[in-house]
Amino acid sequence: MQTNELIQSLTADLQPAPAAVVPRLIIYGTIVGLGIALLAVAIGYGLRDDLNSAFFSAPFWMKWTYALSLGLIAYILCERLARPGCKLGWQGWLPLLPVTLLVMLSIRTQLALPEAARMGTWLGHSALYCPWNIGLLSLPAFAILCRMLRRAAPTELRTTACIAGLLAGAIGAFAYGLFCREGSVSFVTTWYTLGMLLPAAAGALFGNTLLRWR
Repeated sequence: MQTNELIQSLTADLQPAPAAVVPRLIIYGTIVGLGIALLAVAIGYGLRDDLNSAFFSAPFWMKWTYALSLGLIAYILCERLARPGCKLGWQGWLPLLPVTLLVMLSIRTQLALPEAARMGTWLGHSALYCPWNIGLLSLPAFAILCRMLRRAAPTELRTTACIAGLLAGAIGAFAYGLFCREGSVSFVTTWYTLGMLLPAAAGALFGNTLLRWR
């Protein structure tokens, strides 16, 4: 059998995959990863004892809005990258939008504070372990998303894994907000962002291995 005949015989009965397959895979990974992260917070860290009142406070929703906005952007980019041949152009800069807005708000808030209070507001009480906690909570979502994406057909493996890591980081930050009492804009801008960047950096470094077809 000639090579062309073999290829034709292998592809003769192939049907295009439904358009909803890729979104379904990423949504599944997101929901399961979020469920695990929420369970881990409830069991391992414990929910805030003032959660009922905090739920109606601006700092609480500032953290959740930040995580949700980055997560939504990462989901959209991840869905795009999961298809073969897709690359990010100007869309690759979209995650910087919520980050830039929060940085500007953070600078404005810090400048309005007395100089003696700025460092304490920035560091809070948990700067040393906040990013690591977010990174840890993001691991299940990151692993599941990578597994789902291997069932798709990404060709930009490092970029796709990086964006999947950012989505997982946003999931971790969202869940961690149920435990964390820190509420300053400068704290969230710095330490939450670093926490979300940990899985994104891991994806960028090891994407070729994590998403390689097996």
